[in-house]
Amino acid sequence: MNSQTLLGHVGAVSGPTVNVRLSNTLASGAAIIGGSLYSIAQVGSFVRIPLGFQDLFGIVTDVGATASPVQDDAPSANWLRVQLVGESIGSAFERGIGRHPNVNDEVHIVTEKDLARIYGSPGAG
Repeated sequence: MNSQTLLGHVGAVSGPTVNVRLSNTLASGAAIIGGSLYSIAQVGSFVRIPLGFQDLFGIVTDVGATASPVQDDAPSANWLRVQLVGESIGSAFERGIGRHPNVNDEVHIVTEKDLARIYGSPGAG
């Protein structure tokens, strides 16, 4: 997988809600990938969870300690909560999910190429 786009790993799954443990190597709230600037770990941004030939896509709904699956006395701020919204096999995106991720699966930044799979190309209608 592409280490440039790696955000972290799945820490917990509850239906369509996925808690993501952010990688310790993330340096800031932005990354430059292929000459494009991407926001990292911001509410409303998309993430991609590769599962072999299939990719799951989700939207970040919560960032920080409140996104941790365990609310103890000192929760870590290095978490995201994601709502899964769809999946793709190849270039075909479909809303809804037929498969859930596993704990420790990789979670990646969604690139412009991924967005084209979700929204289609400008001339596609």
